Amino acid sequence: MDTLQEKIYQTYGTARIFEARVKILSLKMRVLNFVGLAIPLIIGLIFLGFGEINLYLKTIAIVLGIIQVIVFLWSIISKWDDKYQYSISALKRQEEIHSDLKQAKEDATIPQTFIERLLEKENRYNSEDIAQNITDKEKRYVMRRTLFNFQIVCPICKIQPKSLKPQKSENCDNCSNF
Repeated sequence: MDTLQEKIYQTYGTARIFEARVKILSLKMRVLNFVGLAIPLIIGLIFLGFGEINLYLKTIAIVLGIIQVIVFLWSIISKWDDKYQYSISALKRQEEIHSDLKQAKEDATIPQTFIERLLEKENRYNSEDIAQNITDKEKRYVMRRTLFNFQIVCPICKIQPKSLKPQKSENCDNCSNF
């Protein structure tokens, strides 16, 4: 397999990693925003609705407040905002490079210097993406997505995925077990 085709596969896979991260982080941030608004409103409405607050209602308000603080601290410590922004930009640039590489592979008139610059750019971005702690689980997931999308046989287990979800009988540390 030539280098250009391998890079097409790699950029497709890397884009899928960041696409999945964008979805997960987007959900987490929506939950954070909901909790950040809902809990103070609930506590305020409890107080307004009952005036005098008994011990039971105070306990509920305190538990809800603690949940809010924990979720908020978790989001700050985990840097959800930074990870979300990086994932969006990584997704966009990987999709762009993937598209350019596919075009270069299909169009023989594209100069070799353009292809070399594209490959250098992809290597530079790849170095940045590695710093984002891509897990083995994510690597196996995108390997399966890539094999399925391009209808390729896994080089390890010699099976061509028929779906994105591995069958229970599949036990490959390259394209399943995620």
